Amino acid sequence: PGAEGKAYTAEMSLRRAQEAADAARDDFMTVGQRVLREVDRFKREKADEMRRTVTEYIELQIEHNRKMEEIWTNLIPALERLGTEEEGMPLPAPAAGNPAATAPTAAAGGGQIPQPQQ
Repeated sequence: PGAEGKAYTAEMSLRRAQEAADAARDDFMTVGQRVLREVDRFKREKADEMRRTVTEYIELQIEHNRKMEEIWTNLIPALERLGTEEEGMPLPAPAAGNPAATAPTAAAGGGQIPQPQQ
């Protein structure tokens, strides 16, 4: 009876340890699957966020470059007129509605470009 009792106790202890190990393994698998799902969700969300950020940056760059193009488009004729004026040549009349006709320049002290007398 003494040896049988010890064997039975050891067997029961082993069975409980195996059940605990099985439960821990199941918990580990559940947590592992949850972690993988969360990592996938995180990657998707960050990819979408990055895509939106890059798209917004590109749109801002396009807008900025359009504004710069407009500024240069208006500034070049004003600078050409200023160069013509400095050479002593008469200035051509500005085109109607051309903002460059009144664009301020550093050479003009930040003021208006002088207009020819008519």
